[in-house]
Amino acid sequence: MRLINIIKRDLIIIGILLILLLLFISLKLSFGAQIVCIDTGTLRAGINAVDDVVEIQEDDVELTGAGYNHFLVIQVEGVTKAQVLGVFNLSLVAKETDPNGVEYWYNDLAGDWYQVVNKPKYSFTVEDFTSLDIATLASGFVSVANKLTILGKVKDKIPLDPANSLTIKASLKTEFSTMNTVGAEEIP
Repeated sequence: MRLINIIKRDLIIIGILLILLLLFISLKLSFGAQIVCIDTGTLRAGINAVDDVVEIQEDDVELTGAGYNHFLVIQVEGVTKAQVLGVFNLSLVAKETDPNGVEYWYNDLAGDWYQVVNKPKYSFTVEDFTSLDIATLASGFVSVANKLTILGKVKDKIPLDPANSLTIKASLKTEFSTMNTVGAEEIP
């Protein structure tokens, strides 16, 4: 009788462990983000460029089907959407709008304000990402710190357009230097 009770108890424990194992397997144990970028199939000359960042999603969002067939989707294993946005927002240049509604960006290297003549459709580009960078971001064996370093290669698109390099007057530079700079914009 005692042996039967021990076997029953062991079977119950094994059953519970199997149920927990099945739950464990069914849950998505990893987390991450997905960066959706323009690729050759979605390129529209004069509107966007290959490697422009269109959106950032958590990895639990299905980015499949006809709507995503022609985009480059970069998987970032172990890094959340919020972390990706945090790194991307660090790359944004400071911007100000004067009383007439004209927008300017600040070039840290030159120490000057420049007028934004051509505002890009998408704020960021990953044009400096290599195929090794993309593979590293998708790897589960690379540290989060290394992935954040790679994500730091992202660029704000405003300074990349030569039309946005028109220096403004010194008097406006002085006026702007006393104003608070506008920081991060979030990708929808």
